[in-house]
Amino acid sequence: MNLTIERCDDDELWNSFVAASPHGNVFCTSHFLTALNEPFVRYVILADGVAYLAIPVNESGPLFVPYESYTTFRFAIYQGPMFSKEIEEMPTHHSTPLKMKLLDFALTELSQMHRRIWFTLDPQFHDVRSFQWFNYHNQSGGRFDVHLRYTGLLSLSAFDDSSYLNEIRHLRKREFFRAEKEGIVCETTEDLDVLDWLEDMVYERQSLERDPADRKARRAIAESALANNFGCCLVARRRSGEVCSAYLCLYDDLRAYYLFAGNHPDTRKTGASTMLIFHALKMFKNDSKRFFDFIGLNSPNRGDFKSSFNAVAMPYFLVNWTKPC
Repeated sequence: MNLTIERCDDDELWNSFVAASPHGNVFCTSHFLTALNEPFVRYVILADGVAYLAIPVNESGPLFVPYESYTTFRFAIYQGPMFSKEIEEMPTHHSTPLKMKLLDFALTELSQMHRRIWFTLDPQFHDVRSFQWFNYHNQSGGRFDVHLRYTGLLSLSAFDDSSYLNEIRHLRKREFFRAEKEGIVCETTEDLDVLDWLEDMVYERQSLERDPADRKARRAIAESALANNFGCCLVARRRSGEVCSAYLCLYDDLRAYYLFAGNHPDTRKTGASTMLIFHALKMFKNDSKRFFDFIGLNSPNRGDFKSSFNAVAMPYFLVNWTKPC
C-alpha cells in the first residue's frame, strides 16, 4: 500500500470530506477555519491514491491549554483527524489496523513538518492508541500528551417538548414557568451587538477585564456563522423589548453546538436563560438535528448546570505533541 500526504486547498473537496466523515464537524469546515484567522494547513492522507484521512493542522498554535487563556484556539472545540466514511464502513478487523497505519504515517509525516501538533478529537473518535504509542520506541522524539475531557450531549431524536419539562431537574422547570410569567419571548436575531453587549456585562459583573482579542475572535466566528449558514444567534427578551439572554449556536448536519452565551445580570432570575435553551432544543429538533452539544462539562458549576438539562457526559480527548529542543 502506497501512502502519501498532500495539502488540500480546495474548499469544496475539503468540506465534502468533512461532511461525510463520522469525525467531521462544523469546527473543521473551511468557513470556521477561515473565521479563526489562524494559519491552518489542511492535509489529506491517501492510500493508493484514495483519500482516507483528513487532518487540519495549526502551524503556529501554542500548546493547547483548554479554556485557560484567551486565545482563538479554545473556540475550535473539536478539530482533529477525520477518517472517511468508506473506511468506517469496512469490517472492524480490517478498518482498525488500516486506520492505525494511516494515522501512524500521518503523525510521523506531520512531526517532520511541524514543531507542534495539537488536536481536540471529536467525541466519535474513540481510539487514541496511535497518539499514545507515537515514538514508543524513540522516547527522545517526544510523546503525545493525552488528556480526557467531557462534553454533554442531548439526543434530540428522543426530545419531546411536551414531556421534556417533566424530565429535567425541577429547578429548570420552575425557571421555565417563571420566564413564561415574566413574559419572556425567544427569537432568532442577526443583531450580534446584542451578544457582544451581554458578554461584556458578564466580564464587568465579575470585575474582569476582557481581552480585545477574545471579543474580536468571538465576533468573527459569529459573523461567519450567520453569513455562511453554520450558526444562528438566539435571544430572549421581555415583551417590552428588554434583552435578557443571548446564545450563539453553531450547527452541522448532525449536531447543534451551544458555543457562546451572555446573560443580563439584572434579569438572571427571570428564567430567560432556561427558556432560551428549551427554545433552541425545540428549534434544532424541528431542523432535524440529532444531537445538541452543550460544549463542556469540565468544571463543577458549568457541568452541573448542563447536566440538569439531561445532557449525557460524553468523553473526548485533547492530544498535543511538541518537538523536543
